[in-house]
Amino acid sequence: MNNKDNFIILDIETNVEQDSPMDEHFYVIQIGATKITDGKYIGNFSIFIRPKNELGYSSGGEQLTEFIKNLTHIKQEEVNDALYFPDAWNNFLKFCNPYYEFFASWGEYDYIVLKRVCEFYNLRFPFKYHINLKEYFKLYFNQENAKPGFGVKAAIKYFGLKYNEEGAHNGLIDAEMITQIVGKMIEKGFYTFSKSWYKNIDDKLIPLGSLRSLMEEKEKISQWFLNPVLVKKYKELQKQVDKLGKVFFDYNNLGE
Repeated sequence: MNNKDNFIILDIETNVEQDSPMDEHFYVIQIGATKITDGKYIGNFSIFIRPKNELGYSSGGEQLTEFIKNLTHIKQEEVNDALYFPDAWNNFLKFCNPYYEFFASWGEYDYIVLKRVCEFYNLRFPFKYHINLKEYFKLYFNQENAKPGFGVKAAIKYFGLKYNEEGAHNGLIDAEMITQIVGKMIEKGFYTFSKSWYKNIDDKLIPLGSLRSLMEEKEKISQWFLNPVLVKKYKELQKQVDKLGKVFFDYNNLGE
């Protein structure tokens, strides 16, 4: 797979307080997305979602927090008249059809929250692989021009694009801006996907310790989907193994 394949770029908004712990980020109030095929933008999707306080968190829930209203400019009436998450998710999947293999977002947040909510509602989560575009940008592009951070705003400015200050933190507008960034990355020869590197996104790294565990981690990462953080990790492990002179050693004969 490379950047000329089909994938979804998405961005979500959630209803939380500014200092809400990550495990309380559950109430999705908007999904914004774009569809890419052959490296080209072919359409977008946006839906507001009515939050339902089924988990009883003190922050978030059915009434939008002042923090989120100020940040996203989403109005209470926009979510009051919206679908609940299960129906909204099914509408989103119709937009995605048939591009269920890859989806991309700026960071891990969207993946973590959506997977959590789908598991709660026992909903289908058909995407096989997630791309953390923020990590690709950090690793493969000039970081000096992206200071002080690696957010969407920094990447937009790095590529000389216009940042939508007023519309920022709206799921659709953010997804559209991320799509512009991806377009520039593709122009520069950015290749997003390589299925041969991953089994799936849910595998966990095993702790480093013995030479056996070092080799096991290296072998596991080598099967995973191409993610720059893990590629960097893989290269670091390769150097460690090389130093030990065990690269061509029969793995089955390794001692503890």
